[in-house]
Parts: sequence; structure tokens; C-alpha cells
Amino acid sequence: MRTVITHFYNEAYMLPWWLAHHAPLFDHGVLINHGSTDESVAICKAMVPHWEVVDTFNPSFDALMVDFEVMHHERLHPGWKIALNVSEFLVCADLPALERDVAKAGFQGVRLHGAVMIDVEPERAPDPALPLFAQKHHGFLERQFDHARVGLPWYTKAMRSRLYHCATIGAYSVGRHQTQLPLVGEIQDGAYVLWYGFAPWNERFIQRKLAFAPKVSATDRQVGFGWQHLIGAEQMAQQHREMRPHAKDLRTVLR
Repeated sequence: MRTVITHFYNEAYMLPWWLAHHAPLFDHGVLINHGSTDESVAICKAMVPHWEVVDTFNPSFDALMVDFEVMHHERLHPGWKIALNVSEFLVCADLPALERDVAKAGFQGVRLHGAVMIDVEPERAPDPALPLFAQKHHGFLERQFDHARVGLPWYTKAMRSRLYHCATIGAYSVGRHQTQLPLVGEIQDGAYVLWYGFAPWNERFIQRKLAFAPKVSATDRQVGFGWQHLIGAEQMAQQHREMRPHAKDLRTVLR
């Protein structure tokens, strides 16, 4: 059994791409709704009626509590699993082979490196009926990018890796980009997590990013968790401008 878990709030723009991409890869999905007021729930039920859509038990978006909630659902679903945001797309040429290799090595899971996806042609609106990567395929791999050499700001160094595992829970550090599981491997090629943090770069995409700020808990604001949800439109645009010149076509890398 393979299970993917995500949480969402008003993700009607990205969910059709995300669901269409992951439905063929996973036997089951747990989709945690954070009080969406748009068509997100209807989209989930229409596209993956055999998956679960559940309401969050968290009154606000608190990073630590969200991690606990994800692990609660992981515990209910034995087998292989991964927890992704709706902006994150797992790409793997052969999941069964990956699972066999991880098990053969005696690991509970494997850390998959991330790729930061950046829209280099924002004037070209993507077609909702076509795979997103087929249309927006520029960015950089986090493990290959020399931040010191090119002098990009600190926020580009945020780790985007995710854990694909068969443990009872992922035992995550806050944010779920790292784990405390003792037996975890690392894969260099063949499987990645594409983070669509700066693509597709259009008004609808930007508005969905801005809409999440009111959901962030007072605790997270105080300690600095979820900073990426709290920045304004101009700061987002500045980040996009700074990273755009460094984006490469990843189609030859992510086959």
C-alpha cells in the first residue's frame, strides 16, 4: 500500500495538477482540509473519490501541530507513505524499485532531494488539462546549487527534501523536511520532490500564497515558523526576480 498525505486551504488552482499527478502513483491519499471556502473539497471528491478528505482538528495552522496531525494519519495507514504540500510533486521513474532498494539496504525510508521550480515564462499561462511539469519545468536542484558562489539570499537555501518511508510515522522535525528515524537512506538520482514555490508565476498563484497568512498561528508567528506564508506580494516578486536567472531546464535531469 502506498499513501500520500497532504493538507490544503483554498487550493483550487493547484489541486487539479497535484491530484492528477499523484493519483496514478498512490493507492490511497489522505487530504486534510483546513477550512477551505473555495472549490477545493469538491475537486478532491470529483478527481479522487476513493481517497479520504478529512477536516483538520487544528483551529489554525501551527507547524508543530500539523506535523502531529500528519503523523496521526500515517499511523493509520501501514505501508509506504509520503507527506507533501500541494506545491510539492513527487517524481520517480520506478517507485517499486526504489522501495526494494531501500528495504534491501535495511532502511525504513529514504530522503528525496528537492528541486525549486521557477517560472521563467510567466506570460505563458499553463493549461490545467496538461501536466504542470510539461509546461513549467525550469528550476534548480537543491543539492547541486552553489548558493555561496552565486550569492543568492538565505531563503533560497531552505531544504525542500521529503521522506518516503514505511515506518509507522515519519518522526519529523518541525516542517517535515527532516526526520529523527534512525534508519534512513538518501538518494541522489531517480526520485525528487519538485517544489512549485515560484511557478506558475501569475496572479492566481500569488493570491493563493498570500491567502494563507491569516491561518498561521500566533505561536508560529512569534517563533518564526512558517515565515514563507507571511511575506507580502512585493517580497515574493523580489524573490522570484532574484532566482529566475539561475533556473535551468530540468527535463533532461528529471526523466
